[in-house]
Amino acid sequence: CLVITHKKVSWHALEWNEEKQAAFLNRLADIAPDPEMLMFGDEAAKNKHTLARQMGYSACGTHYIQSRPFVQGTQWSIL
Repeated sequence: CLVITHKKVSWHALEWNEEKQAAFLNRLADIAPDPEMLMFGDEAAKNKHTLARQMGYSACGTHYIQSRPFVQGTQWSIL
């Protein structure tokens, strides 16, 4: 298929690092061996990328992926 189609953008974080992720998960397993010990909070953020492009064009059968930084300025945790 050689047709270009309109589709939703898939984001890829420039900061992604599988080695750092594995080290974090290993450290987390040492701290809390029982998953019931963990509690998670949610973050709310607004930055200039909130209004980033949501749709794009790519060849039929492929995803439209755009790489960009995910860490942007100050983030606030709301409890």
